[in-house]
Amino acid sequence: MGFPCTFNVSSIGRSAGLVLAWKKEIQLNILSSSLRGIYVTSIDIIHSKICHIYFMHGEPNSSLRHAFWEQQCQLSNAPLDEPVFFVCDFNALLGTEDKNGGLEVDDSDFSNLRNFCSVFNLHDPGFSGLIFTWYNMQQGPDLILERLDRCIINHSAEYLYPKLCVNYLPREFSNHCPMHIGCNYEDVCTPRPFHFMAMWIKDPTCIDIIANSWSVNVVGSPAYNLKAKLLSTKRLE
Repeated sequence: MGFPCTFNVSSIGRSAGLVLAWKKEIQLNILSSSLRGIYVTSIDIIHSKICHIYFMHGEPNSSLRHAFWEQQCQLSNAPLDEPVFFVCDFNALLGTEDKNGGLEVDDSDFSNLRNFCSVFNLHDPGFSGLIFTWYNMQQGPDLILERLDRCIINHSAEYLYPKLCVNYLPREFSNHCPMHIGCNYEDVCTPRPFHFMAMWIKDPTCIDIIANSWSVNVVGSPAYNLKAKLLSTKRLE
């Protein structure tokens, strides 16, 4: 992929496995790793700050998930007074807005991730792009969309990078969206005119997203009806 520096956690059969790749100009120190994550530190030369970055893959097995998050809350090496980033496929939700389709969820389904954020004083800095980062590769009534991938930070990181922006890119070769995180690019999250991208047609969820948006009953004039359904389609895309 063109990166001169790499670190990997070997997979077990066809499951698990992690790869971290970076440019040689970046000062990166690998402090620990496991099947569920890679913990690194990097020096921000401009601000002379050490940033703590956790690349995690949340427990996919629902029966093991609660124990996994309890263990994460015991992390002794997560500083509270230095910039901290958790960049993860959390396999967990923060609220009802993070899911569309499938079984209904309630507050008990969000307790693991909410408690984890509370322990380390973390928050979601917001995002642009697609709302849901994962889908179950089904169509029609069986389609499930969720926001499993996110970047959460503490207040020290927000203070250091006030223009930080998370942008979810269209899915192409995976059932997860790529996530781009910009630390100093003010225009990354600047609102831009909405344009339908031809590549979206290749996404198997595209037809269902449009159908769901246009099936909603909207009360108002034909012009208002059209505007509301276009906005609904834009939010889901």
